[in-house]
Amino acid sequence: MPLKNFSIYPNLTQNIIHLNNNSNQSIKSLSIWSLNGKLINEPILENNSISIESYPSGIYLLKLETDKGIEVLKIVKE
Repeated sequence: MPLKNFSIYPNLTQNIIHLNNNSNQSIKSLSIWSLNGKLINEPILENNSISIESYPSGIYLLKLETDKGIEVLKIVKE
């Protein structure tokens, strides 16, 4: 069952996404994947933000791993 403890905004963006941690869970790892399953990046979360400025336009998946499980969020890059 998905955690649903995280959300991102804005979710049609050109440069930066911001991550809301609605549960205050500690994030063990972050990764961004293409829809065809290719690992794009393992970004560093800085001030709850991730830069996706260098990515081509498209849809990506943000995978977050915590001690309680894994959550996947969809990112739309304009």
